[in-house]
Amino acid sequence: MDIELFRTSSEEERKKLRKILLNKQISFSERWEKIPLVKRGKYGGQKEMCVVYISEFYDSQVDEICKLMETENV
Repeated sequence: MDIELFRTSSEEERKKLRKILLNKQISFSERWEKIPLVKRGKYGGQKEMCVVYISEFYDSQVDEICKLMETENV
């Protein structure tokens, strides 16, 4: 079973997360969701949001991944 790790409408954040997951050899999947017109202001006018999922096997690494997202310059 997969768990939702991250949601973003930012291409830079998506690329950063992908690089972190690939470096840690964590398999993941992405799904794109449309952002409703009335909520687009909240997401900088973006039309879609990327939702990243990882296997629950990696759930012990979620905190570390989030810290890397906050601190690491990729």
